[in-house]
Amino acid sequence: MRFGTFHLLPSPGVVPGELRYAQTMEQVVLADQAGFDVAWFAEHHFSDYGASPNPLLPIVKAAGLTKRITFGQAIIVVTLWHPLRLAEDIAVTDILVDGRFEIGIGRGYQHYEFQGFDTPLDQSREMFEEAVALMLKAWTKEDFTHAGQHWRVPTPITVLPKPLQKPHPPIWVATSSRETLAWTARQGYAPICSGNAHTVESIARLRAFFAEEVAAARANVSTAPTTADRFGVLRYTYVTDTDDEAL
Repeated sequence: MRFGTFHLLPSPGVVPGELRYAQTMEQVVLADQAGFDVAWFAEHHFSDYGASPNPLLPIVKAAGLTKRITFGQAIIVVTLWHPLRLAEDIAVTDILVDGRFEIGIGRGYQHYEFQGFDTPLDQSREMFEEAVALMLKAWTKEDFTHAGQHWRVPTPITVLPKPLQKPHPPIWVATSSRETLAWTARQGYAPICSGNAHTVESIARLRAFFAEEVAAARANVSTAPTTADRFGVLRYTYVTDTDDEAL
């Protein structure tokens, strides 16, 4: 089992952005020293819910301040990016942090974020799946084209640089439905579920469903990615000085 920290960077209107980022860097350094395995950074726009519009940037900064902790996004909203530009930025980030990097992706849900970028929320699922397919081409292929519903690459291109980790860093997918869990299993990725939106019992049911979908996927694929064995749960906790006070 691995343990990580989650950095949302909330309330930028109350706390100045420069102070919030400085505090977050301090937290990540302490997490690295305390033995946490991974630090996750969120992506949000246009509200005081979170002042982290590009989680890749603080990840690069934090990597230079730490020694061993791994970094990831929980999550980067793929549908609000051009997939080729995102693939490039992820590859460069993987190189700059010496491979201490995992990819956390999702299709987003905040309506005002999609409105701000003039992106149709009701098409987010198909946009997400097409974007991921195009990003995989960018990381693994040379002289490729793409003809999709939302993006087209009519002339062959090669995206450089390629990620440090081959064929790409481990991929995690934000999931809140069985449909997305099944897709994640078929792709060989690992899910991240919100423990705050589920009970322990419902998380266990989702985990069992995911295991069934992974087994079905492996029956059809000779070499299944090992990250499909992972199952992430996001849970808010409150730390106190004693067990009695915490309980």
